[in-house]
Amino acid sequence: MSLVSPGAIGVDIFFVLSGFLITGILLRYRERDLLQGEGHRKSIKTFFMRRVLRIFPLYYLTVIVSTVFNQGMIREAFPWNMTYTTNFFLMQHGNWFGLFGHWWSLAVEEQFYLLWPFLVLFFKRKWLLPTFAILFVLALVSRFVLYDWSGNYVTSTANTLGCFDCFAVGGLLAFLHHFKPELKSKILRIWWGPLILVGGLIMLKAGVLDMNYIWTPTLFRSFNAAIAFWIVGWLAFADLKFARGFFEWKPFIFLGQISYGMYLLHNIVPGLLLGLKTEVLALNLLMYFTSLVLVCWLLNRFFEKPILGLKRKFIRN
Repeated sequence: MSLVSPGAIGVDIFFVLSGFLITGILLRYRERDLLQGEGHRKSIKTFFMRRVLRIFPLYYLTVIVSTVFNQGMIREAFPWNMTYTTNFFLMQHGNWFGLFGHWWSLAVEEQFYLLWPFLVLFFKRKWLLPTFAILFVLALVSRFVLYDWSGNYVTSTANTLGCFDCFAVGGLLAFLHHFKPELKSKILRIWWGPLILVGGLIMLKAGVLDMNYIWTPTLFRSFNAAIAFWIVGWLAFADLKFARGFFEWKPFIFLGQISYGMYLLHNIVPGLLLGLKTEVLALNLLMYFTSLVLVCWLLNRFFEKPILGLKRKFIRN
């Protein structure tokens, strides 16, 4: 797997975005609890129930149906997929397993949910930034140690702790927005920051910074996370008219509504439901994409939406 693949970069940006959004939600819960003089028990319950309703139903439907109709490694991985530990299965085998391997990121996301609410809600405010910094360093170290031990990129990069530099960077952005908005704005105005990081990333990949072979897979995600700080920050807070127009474009909104299903099924639908292939690559891509969108729209309309309606019962007032 190439270290500069769009998939790898996209997953890292998603982790940063998730860290930003989840931390923002939890900080608002935290502030509400403090104002109302309550503990955080209700906030914890609300957070987990809303996450369960959003993520579990379609995920488990996909895992079960895919396992029933497929053979080989997906059946061997069934207990891991059902317990959101797919990343550990991949680490054990040192392989991405194309059909279902991308579920490793969903496993890491769920493992992140198990820790983050307790960290953000219960740690003192003055401890949050040092904790984010410690997690950033620990993620870097964990990838270094695992890659040095295994020599395998999958084993080092799919480990849970090894993803927490991305979550920590997203958490940092949310913290700055919530408590230090002026500092956040100053940092986001440093337009040359991400350019330097992109340059460093290119130099790492090209071998220009030949400190040691181990540093390339070790540092790659941290560079992505730092760059994503500006990407997510600019999209969330800068007045980017071109971006606003794009994200408010109806076809893009539609794809956003079914994006979770598309991520879950983007390898499953072509292999499981179609089994069709022509000699024209463009025609294959069009056929697969159209089928994926159709399947995900049907699932969203008749399966996800009725369940998501239950989220209204879990609103933190």
